[in-house]
Amino acid sequence: MPSTERHSIEYQPGLDGLRALAVVAVLLFHAGVKWLPGGFLGVDVFFVISGYLITGILMRNPAAGIGDFYLRRVRRLYPALLAMLWVTVTCAAIFMQDAAAATVRDLPGALTFLSNWWFIFHKVPYFEAMGRPPLFRHTWSLAVEFQFYLVWPILVRVAFRKFGRTGIRWLALSCAAISVALLAAATGDDTSRAYFGTDTHAMGIFLGAALATVRGFSGYRQRLDTLGLAALVSLFALFHFVNEAISSYRYGIPLASVCSMVLIAVASLPGGLIARGLATAPLRWLGTRSYSIYVWHWPIFQATRPGIDTTANTGLNLLLRLTLTAIIAELSWRFIEMPMRTGALLRLREMGAHWSPRLYRLALGTLLATALGAGVFETSLIRQTLATEKPPVEIIPLPPPAPVVAAKPPGPNDTERATILKTPTMLLGDSVLLGVSQWLAQQINIVRVDASVGLQANELRKQAEALAASATLPPVMIINLGNNGTITEPTMRAIMDSFKPCRRVIVVNAHVPRAWQDDGDALIAHVITDYPNAILADWRAASDGHPEYFGSDGVHANVAGAKAYTELVVSALTRTPLPKQPEATSPR
Repeated sequence: MPSTERHSIEYQPGLDGLRALAVVAVLLFHAGVKWLPGGFLGVDVFFVISGYLITGILMRNPAAGIGDFYLRRVRRLYPALLAMLWVTVTCAAIFMQDAAAATVRDLPGALTFLSNWWFIFHKVPYFEAMGRPPLFRHTWSLAVEFQFYLVWPILVRVAFRKFGRTGIRWLALSCAAISVALLAAATGDDTSRAYFGTDTHAMGIFLGAALATVRGFSGYRQRLDTLGLAALVSLFALFHFVNEAISSYRYGIPLASVCSMVLIAVASLPGGLIARGLATAPLRWLGTRSYSIYVWHWPIFQATRPGIDTTANTGLNLLLRLTLTAIIAELSWRFIEMPMRTGALLRLREMGAHWSPRLYRLALGTLLATALGAGVFETSLIRQTLATEKPPVEIIPLPPPAPVVAAKPPGPNDTERATILKTPTMLLGDSVLLGVSQWLAQQINIVRVDASVGLQANELRKQAEALAASATLPPVMIINLGNNGTITEPTMRAIMDSFKPCRRVIVVNAHVPRAWQDDGDALIAHVITDYPNAILADWRAASDGHPEYFGSDGVHANVAGAKAYTELVVSALTRTPLPKQPEATSPR
């Protein structure tokens, strides 16, 4: 019976196939493919593989120096990462100045493998983002893995000396159980903390570590083939059905990790049906390059957003993104990653033995100085950008001419329209509504504006319920939601229930080039039909085909967009006379 140590260090082509499936799922999710809302679980497949392989290596060489282990991890992760960081910072400074400030802000976290905690501290969401998302956001998973690498070798050494494999297994399973419990206990109020946290998202790594302590699987080949097929189908089902809501991924992450454990066990047994399928040449090609693909794909995707950075349709844009990612990842793997992993660059010193140590140090110092000099130059460019950069939410200024006058729709007469527009009205929503608030105030009697950057539907629900509880609701509410993430039907109905005392509620839907746009807008249209005091202002329909309405992020309105937005809202508000009080009909 082959030992775990032997399995852990021998090349297992099936694991490359599993890596390939994981990275493809992540790429399609980040590309906004609608039928794969749980593709982000591919990262958890990577976590399980990493925990399995690293623990196997540590048990194979329990007396090896921890310092050598750290050095190997740095050589494995840093070269491609540093290249990506350097190229991305340069491109952001020159070509994506809207992202320059955030990119330089996030650089220290990416360099030190602390980006997950950096994003938690700065409340950067993983799933929801207005405008161009942070270009280093994907480094959160590298940070989680590296933090595991720092602590786990020490724990393994202690546990192995005192309790052997069994001690490591129970330690890993205990850590995994704690991580699952912490994720289960997380609330929806801070999704960044729940998703990015090492403690809440490391269960997959520890489950992989526990699997590495199992001595062998050859005696269970037939059963594992059956289980492997079930695990593969289940993993694809999770990719399809799990979504970005914390209530969904709090079970999706552990289940995907368990499926990955089974698939790793199957992949370690050559000759099985699943193992042979995972070991096919195309999957092995993708798997061996999966790290470079993952590292490079995110900034490439954020520089080629469909309808914003490119004019290609969705299908062509996806092909463009995948092609660029494959080419750059191949170059990175061939000329950066592999030379460092195989020691080819380090052997240059041996090949040039006639160099004196002083000359060698001089050459290395020159290389580092060049890199630092480039970094200083990039920082200078970004500082210039920061000095002139507009605030993240621009309040669109009013032009000198007369204020916007919406086309008069059939319905109320001029007197009634004037009365409606003078009725006290409150704005509640996110930065899109905040940006056009001055324009709306020129036409409507806005008595209060409560709009903030990145407002989520669940946060708007809390504000709505607080307003209703305090009996401070104005006669008219204008709300804008759906720009920053998914909306659930219970949340939408709770918002509308809170506004039942209002005489009129104008609900503006979202125009946002994100995966949740269509479902969110459809849900809004469906729910408000059950509320007689609600009217839809269909900003999505009004702005489709009008890129001239938006700034560089494709979400926030510019001057032309603010004018169109105001006309739309005024038209919806004055479509019919205001009822004296809300109708008593309850929603279905």
